[in-house]
Amino acid sequence: MSGAPPALMLLDRAPIKVVAPHPPAGGFATFRHRATAALQKGWDIASYYLNCEWLNLGRMPSLLLLLTIVVGLSFAVGFSAKPIKDAVTLGVEFGGGYTMMYSCVQRDNSTVEVTDETLQAQGEAMYNICVKNGLPNSKVSVLRPNKVQVVIPGVDDKEQIAPVLAAFEELPLAMEIRSAMSMGADTGTKDLDDTILAAGVAFGIVWGCLVFRYFAAGLLGVFLCIVYIWLHMIFFNASTYALSDAAIVAVVLNIGLGADAHIIAFEQCRLNFATLPRNAPRELGLEALSRALRIAMVTVLEANVSTILAMVVLYGVGTGATVEFAFTVMISVCASMIVNVLLARVMMRLCWNAQLISTGAFFGDKGPNYDDDRRAAFTKVQRYLLIPYWKPARKINTDFIRLWWIGFVATMAVIIAGSVCLGTKGLNWGVDYSAGTSVSMIIPPPYDYTCEDVTKYAERKSNATVSTCSIAAEGHVELRFKNAMDPKKVQLIIFRITSVLGGPIVYNEYTIDSSLAVEQSRRAIIAMVVSAVVTCAFILLRFGPGFSAAGFISLASAGLFAICCFAMGGYEVNLPIVSAILTVFSYAINDCVVVFEMVHEPQPPATNPELRNVVNRALGTVTIRSLLTLAVVMVCSVCLVGLGPKGLESFSLAITFGLLNASYTTILICAPFWYMVRTWVMSYMRSKAGAAGQPDTPPTPAGPKSQHGSKLWGGSSSGSFRRLASTKDSGSSSSPEAEAAVNEEQEGDGQQH
Repeated sequence: MSGAPPALMLLDRAPIKVVAPHPPAGGFATFRHRATAALQKGWDIASYYLNCEWLNLGRMPSLLLLLTIVVGLSFAVGFSAKPIKDAVTLGVEFGGGYTMMYSCVQRDNSTVEVTDETLQAQGEAMYNICVKNGLPNSKVSVLRPNKVQVVIPGVDDKEQIAPVLAAFEELPLAMEIRSAMSMGADTGTKDLDDTILAAGVAFGIVWGCLVFRYFAAGLLGVFLCIVYIWLHMIFFNASTYALSDAAIVAVVLNIGLGADAHIIAFEQCRLNFATLPRNAPRELGLEALSRALRIAMVTVLEANVSTILAMVVLYGVGTGATVEFAFTVMISVCASMIVNVLLARVMMRLCWNAQLISTGAFFGDKGPNYDDDRRAAFTKVQRYLLIPYWKPARKINTDFIRLWWIGFVATMAVIIAGSVCLGTKGLNWGVDYSAGTSVSMIIPPPYDYTCEDVTKYAERKSNATVSTCSIAAEGHVELRFKNAMDPKKVQLIIFRITSVLGGPIVYNEYTIDSSLAVEQSRRAIIAMVVSAVVTCAFILLRFGPGFSAAGFISLASAGLFAICCFAMGGYEVNLPIVSAILTVFSYAINDCVVVFEMVHEPQPPATNPELRNVVNRALGTVTIRSLLTLAVVMVCSVCLVGLGPKGLESFSLAITFGLLNASYTTILICAPFWYMVRTWVMSYMRSKAGAAGQPDTPPTPAGPKSQHGSKLWGGSSSGSFRRLASTKDSGSSSSPEAEAAVNEEQEGDGQQH
């Protein structure tokens, strides 16, 4: 590239020269140096192919290929949407039916013991009974060591299930009911419609705002997000799972996951294109685009790894709906990587080759060098339309370190108030953790009854104790029984209520016995602890101990904040809450990864003022991106709270509370905490060096140590693949325009202190 301008600074820091370090002495140090070099080389090769830097076509071939991809995928989505929708297997929550879990035990005076063979034979016999009674769509799952789960979808007639339950009692192994759930088809259909409405509203709000911010790139993101949902449903139909409430919640939340990958890439492209001078040659523009996509690729991969880790833990120790939720999120991550990462890079590269991308205008902002032109264009438009001029938000210039107390006080206020509520009235435990039976009824008019009347009719001649009764709306009655009851007894209670209040009564039943409640409580604690440990270990390996401790603070704060909000509001704590908290963990770590990627330096500053400038400059750049990524998920969860079915209210509220805390904790608490720890380490090292008679600030050694930071608390990542200098002209100096921009920015940052 002879004659081309020297390499420009394409990030918010000065370019550095890449000097091949000498291998350090020592066996382990030599091994680490060679492993790091090999890993860096391997990542460079992988990044070259994953970011489609090999795709160098002419303008017309690129335009034709781009149109072929858009038209082909549009036809594929349009023609296959209805068959894919029809192929979805609805779960009991949406299609109606029964779900029951039994614990098998040996009968008295019987020689048939509970073994793997007899348990398998019992499951096959139960399936044959369902088929014999006209229920061929039933599904029987053997859950070792002694449990069998039966799912009978699409059953509205309560009498149709009676002979099946009677036949189960004649099987060789005795069975005790552990959990049971029934759902009417009409209620399930309404819940499904409400959830789809919430998903549509969330999709419109999220991508409407992103199109407003990113313009042409936002339209590309809308198209890719539709393709992503289409591919996700293909993957889901290929599995053996039915579309339950947990699965569809994962689909709705993953609208935000898909948008997150685009936000990270688009914001990095805006940042890189903003540093280019006016009328920069296309070679520099291509370099800016390639480097932005490389950096975004690393951030998205690390964020998705943290999500996968949390979901793997949930899948391994979860039960029932939590397993379905974890599986749905994992296939969502796979679909997102294929569409929102790989396909997005193919299409952006083709857009560049077709000259549809020339400046940052494709991503909604040409940069500060074009602000005068932007103001002039707005002045002309304002003669005819009352459109106010606004300057694109690029970064926030403030002292984030000084504002740490705001996040700390807000979090501690909620935690203290929640702790008081926990100590006085405790949590409103649901059936999942307290055991018992919950019955939701829709009683036809006239509505001339009270909770005392319904409780009296339910307890009459049934030996059942009603712990709580509530009337949510006209005809909607919720009963909570203290002890677990089998479906036959529930039917008898409903029959008695019908004989007094009239009918027919549509009801849904959910039963959990005490042993299963204890087991689910134990698994919930294990899932949250293991997930926190695994994700913090990932941050430790990727960024170092200081960032890992800051990440743990974010996880603990988000979890405690959500639990305390539930205690203050008296919301029900049920099984989906575990999935919600683990989802909050994954998104909180995602946010930490985005922030830590910008905060950590390959060569940490040697003085406190320099370190403070680095942290504030990085947070100012990443705050808008971080808030956008969390806002899109918050929109999805808020839509589920306001428009979704009542059964998803607790889950959606936990997501909302946790993400609200994570949105400011990462910026106002985690990063300042890392800064404080780092300054303490630097002060300790200076005092130690002074006591030994060495200079206070020794020069940073060359070689791998300078690239990978200190081994102490504030150390930077040992696996950072960020390329800070041009690979084509690494030894050249920056242009005068770039140097002036750097000096102006550093002077602006210095005025804050």
